[in-house]
Amino acid sequence: MTDCAAFSLEAMENGDNPEIMSAKIDTLTRSLIFDHRRQVSLDQQMSFLNRMRAELQRILPSNRA
Repeated sequence: MTDCAAFSLEAMENGDNPEIMSAKIDTLTRSLIFDHRRQVSLDQQMSFLNRMRAELQRILPSNRA
């Protein structure tokens, strides 16, 4: 998406249908922002799960003999 946005911006600067390119860049920008927010959320969820797993291992008795 980042590459596509860069090429679209270059095309717009070169005069290739600025209205369509501008709309495409806006859409790609929104998608990149959404993807970034989703990645941050997934990182937070993974961190939470890792902390919970570590805490469960600490408090639950081991089944290993």
